[in-house]
Amino acid sequence: MIKHLTKFSTSEEYYAFIQSGVTLPNVSLVGDFYGGDYNVEYWTDETENYLWMSALEDGQITFTIPSKNQTANIQYFSWSKDNGTTWETVNNVDNQQVVANINVKCLDKVIFKAECESGTNYTTKASETSSTPCVFTSTCRVNLGGNLASLMYGDNFVGVTTMKTSASHAFFTLFSDLKVIDASCLVLPFTTLTNAIYQKLFYNNNTLVVAPRCLPAKSLSQQAYVSMFLDCPSLIKGPQILCTTIGKSAMTSMFRGCVSLTEAPVISATTTLGQSCCFRMFSGCTGLTKVQTRFPNVALNTYCYYGMYDGCTSMTTAPVLPSPTLKGNCYGNMFKGCSNLSYIKALFTTTPSDTYTANWVDGVSANGTFVKKTGASWDVTGVNGVPAGWTVETASS
Repeated sequence: MIKHLTKFSTSEEYYAFIQSGVTLPNVSLVGDFYGGDYNVEYWTDETENYLWMSALEDGQITFTIPSKNQTANIQYFSWSKDNGTTWETVNNVDNQQVVANINVKCLDKVIFKAECESGTNYTTKASETSSTPCVFTSTCRVNLGGNLASLMYGDNFVGVTTMKTSASHAFFTLFSDLKVIDASCLVLPFTTLTNAIYQKLFYNNNTLVVAPRCLPAKSLSQQAYVSMFLDCPSLIKGPQILCTTIGKSAMTSMFRGCVSLTEAPVISATTTLGQSCCFRMFSGCTGLTKVQTRFPNVALNTYCYYGMYDGCTSMTTAPVLPSPTLKGNCYGNMFKGCSNLSYIKALFTTTPSDTYTANWVDGVSANGTFVKKTGASWDVTGVNGVPAGWTVETASS
């Protein structure tokens, strides 16, 4: 149910609004089919709902707790098919795999809760040293929603924004093998993130079409979203990304190989870039036609945008790159293989070379326009500079 609708004339106005500090935990950006305008939709608030799945056909949903070492974190896993009136529970057992098989009929809705210990143990891996995570799988297609915190705090998840644990990889591959179609109602409430918290959350998920609406964390820890949607070939709509600080490798390969994604999520409010933060973020997104208009004018870091759009063969216009000073391999391979790319505006004054821009325009369109910073003294043509055969213009900003 839509509670309120606000219209904006451009996507830039929309993102300026959601970055202004107003609290919108469940906001969706959609296009107007007639005018191309952009809208903000306030949906039913899912933050107070248990994690849930709605079956789109008959089948089985399974949650597996791997054989644990005795320091394991997750204490129990419970589910209800009658909205919490009755619960079924499996308890974690030392050195024994525990499996919850839940038979569902089409349109059944199942809610979930679990609780883990506080401290260094964490929720969806069997122990701090375990390489095998707890995972959801299904034989049927499902939609996914509710508050993920109910899988860590049990009944006491409402209002939680802080992890119960300080350890890494908290939700590693949790939904990778779940036949989920629409995850737009999934709330990822944590604003203080542990390292690699959502690494490979939906990795290689062949069925996922719509991602969670919003990633609300302002500061991203190391590898927070690494490979989160890597190789999701059916994904057509990504989340809003509200971060201002991006940690080391935080979004590496986040959407890599998402061949059906046509519009790249915007990260325009960023103020700090970590090393390799957006490394190959959209690499291989062959359907990508719309990217953000302009990158933030902040200090670059080594490998920060390396290979970011590598192989995006449908992209025609690059984001404006306003940062004046290059860092080691910050733009290396950035647009390599973007065979239809014909417009780049890059306002750096550092002389491009294989130290900073190695092969960054290798394989772009044979003809195009390159806009340099007015007064920039460098003159480099070829795969490390201005593409051969392109027209060069200048601009001050």
